[in-house]
Amino acid sequence: MGPTRSRSDYKVRFPSELGEVEKDLLPVAVVEFVKGGPNPISFAELAARAGLSRQRVTYHFENLDQILIRLTSLWMESGQKVTMEHLALEIYPTAQDKIRGMALALFEWMEKYPHLSRLTPVISQASIRVPAIHEIFSKTMQVGRARIQTFLRDIPSLRKASSAEVEQLATACHLIMASSGHYALTLGGWKKMDDVRVSTLVTLESLLIQVTERGPAILKEFPRESRRRS
Repeated sequence: MGPTRSRSDYKVRFPSELGEVEKDLLPVAVVEFVKGGPNPISFAELAARAGLSRQRVTYHFENLDQILIRLTSLWMESGQKVTMEHLALEIYPTAQDKIRGMALALFEWMEKYPHLSRLTPVISQASIRVPAIHEIFSKTMQVGRARIQTFLRDIPSLRKASSAEVEQLATACHLIMASSGHYALTLGGWKKMDDVRVSTLVTLESLLIQVTERGPAILKEFPRESRRRS
């Protein structure tokens, strides 16, 4: 058995209302998954730390993977909720502004849902072996890239670009955001996260300026390997 934790150790914010058992179980599960990875403690110990019997938890979740699948759904929901709320603000008049807004929404999500955002590496690791988690994780990435593609299509220099060209540029924008988000999560501390936020916006701005001025011609400067992966 690990060290005993108090209820205050398990204060976690979620994007929607939880079921009765979930209210006790999922906050504990998030903290333990973030601390210990996809298999942090035994199923029975997790139930005990949540103050629940194993039988009661088993009625809702058969194993740790099923608990992580549920948390992955909440992870996706929280990110999409913050992004949509952020983009709904009337402060992004252009396509470029909306893409910048997506980057800002990423950091707002990490601040608003710190525990769920820190689940990202755990979810990424678990997606390799758990099909349901892989499906949710992949869908989340695809939705983000598709949203960027939609915005890019509104940039005049890209209106005649091919679908493949727009997809490659969307992938580049999304990669800047995703890699910066991962880096920020590994650093810890809001001061350092602010530094990463500024660096991300500067890098993204540089790419958007090139895209606005040169359109798909900028792809010629992309590494050949990255173009093949796209």
